[in-house]
Amino acid sequence: MNFADILDQIKDRFKVIWDKAQESSVYQQAMEKYEDLPSAQQRMIRIGGSILIVLFILSPPVSTYLSSQDIIQEFERKREVTRELLQVVRDSANSPNIPPAPDLFTLQTRFQQDLQTDRLLPEQIYSIQSDSDSGKIIPKKLSLGALSVNLKNLNLRQIIDIAYRLATVAPTIKMTELEMNASPDKPGYFNFYSKLVSLKTPPPPPPPELEVPSKGGKPNSRPKSSGSTENDTMNDEESKPAPAEESE
Repeated sequence: MNFADILDQIKDRFKVIWDKAQESSVYQQAMEKYEDLPSAQQRMIRIGGSILIVLFILSPPVSTYLSSQDIIQEFERKREVTRELLQVVRDSANSPNIPPAPDLFTLQTRFQQDLQTDRLLPEQIYSIQSDSDSGKIIPKKLSLGALSVNLKNLNLRQIIDIAYRLATVAPTIKMTELEMNASPDKPGYFNFYSKLVSLKTPPPPPPPELEVPSKGGKPNSRPKSSGSTENDTMNDEESKPAPAEESE
């Protein structure tokens, strides 16, 4: 059955339905009232009916088109999010392993030696001590501890050099607080306070297992010991068939 036959069947069914509708009393009464109306009102009814028929015909494809546009926009949004997630995964896979954070005691000793190298007087180094409070910026579960640095009577050049050194000491050491106040003892000098937080780093991934190819060409997960190799060689020699004796 082709498309023309289906179209003919639809026309025949519509004609039968139309004939039954014309024979009904409701249709006949509506036609009588329609014929009694003036020509202007009849024309308006015909125009309104035509508009309703066109809207009825066009409403399914228009609604489908609008819904398809919404689906396309949602698909593009999810595709963009997926691309961003894949890019983040690639960047994290290609990023180098973060070295573990140095010990706070070692860091404290190092800072004291560096400050003495910078020719700071002992009275200028007020205190360098560990602190259990990592502050509000970094949660405690991500912190290994903190180090508070208090210095007094520094000039601007010394503050800039010391702050830069503290901020770049290690990738896993972050400066969370920095305060600078005018010194009440010496005009033109400042008191310096900073807090450094040591971050927890994930353990490095385990190295991949090396696969040693076997005699058959298939890789083995573990290399065989020398003793097992000799035993396998002896077993192979014993399993070989003995040569046939030559007939006289």
